This record gives sequence, C-alpha cells and structure tokens, in this order.
Amino acid sequence: MSYRPDESDEENHVNPVRISRTMIVGFFLIASAFVSTVFAQTINIGTNNSAEFGQGYYQVVACDSWIGIQLTPSTATYSGTNAHGAAYSGQSRVKNIQFTGLDIRQCAGKNLKIQLLTSGSATALPLFTDTGSTTVSRAIIHINSNTSTAASKAVTIINGNGANIGFFDAYEYISYTAATSVYTLIFTYPLALMADVNSVTLESTTPA
Repeated sequence: MSYRPDESDEENHVNPVRISRTMIVGFFLIASAFVSTVFAQTINIGTNNSAEFGQGYYQVVACDSWIGIQLTPSTATYSGTNAHGAAYSGQSRVKNIQFTGLDIRQCAGKNLKIQLLTSGSATALPLFTDTGSTTVSRAIIHINSNTSTAASKAVTIINGNGANIGFFDAYEYISYTAATSVYTLIFTYPLALMADVNSVTLESTTPA
C-alpha cells in the first residue's frame, strides 16, 4: 500500500539523466535501552560534492539490522544562492529521501531524524518548506511501537512543528514500495541544493 499523490507528477520520479547525481549513504544507529536517549553519527558522502551513483554506500548496524539512505534530486531545477553564498542556476534540490533496509520490528517505537550538512559548517541545511512558510532543517520519521502493524502503515511523519501528521500533508508525504521494502519521504517544496550536501547526520531517539 502506498500513501502519495498521483504518480503522474513528474516531481516524484527521478530523471534518468540525473541518476548519476544520486547520493547513497548509510548510517550507524545504536539501539538504546534508555528512554529519551539520542545517538548521532555524521557520514561524509564524497569529497568536493562529487559523490556518484553507487559510491558511499554503507551497510551498518541499525536496531540490530542495517539501514541505507539515498538522496534523490528533483527533476525541477532552481536558481538562488547556495550554502556558501554563491549564486547558482539550473540545479536540483533534494526532493526525496529513501530508507532501505529499515527493520520496523527492531526499530519499533523509535524516531529517526536526518539532517544534511555542507562542508565547513555544523549548521544543518534548510531541507523543505512546511506549513506557514516555515523553513525546516530536519526530517523525522516515526516507527510505530506496535510490531504487528503492517509495513505499509508502520512509518509516519513528524512535521516541522513536531506533530505526527500520519502519512502525508501538503508539504511532506511518505510512500512504501512493498517489492523492495523501501520507504520514500518526499518534499513538496524542497530547499536543500544537491550540490551543497556532502555529509549527513542521523539521530535515533526513543521517545519518552
């Protein structure tokens, strides 16, 4: 079962010409036995923003299993000022974040927060625009604590205001592909420039 708008929207598909710009990274998550404890790790995904498809993939432990993260560019291109203050035009932003190998049984009850970073800065990049024109610099998904929940319904979204919005609203939505067991978080109004991203931070939290 999939929760997403009409798949005819070209923004939800990867342009084959741009597939070489896809960034794949993996993260190490430490399962916590303590309530409200946060663990984080930052992974560099390439030097000089040159990560290519198939590079920088890590198979590592996450909740006694492993998880991979893939950043997918928008088909639309944008102009503006990048994270280093330089003007750009005709470039893609991070439209989708895919979670591969997420074990919803082992990770039941956890929140996973992802942030994108650029070289020389510890400040997370703006990731998407949320309700009220709020600029949000992180994405959070929640895994249902009920281990009997179907995979297609087990992962929901925590929006920029900290509320669990379920599977979608006008600004974010999550889909599940049963054939590959991949969860895809999609932003309606993406902000992070693909070329700016060279490292990613993931935090695993057990809510109180």
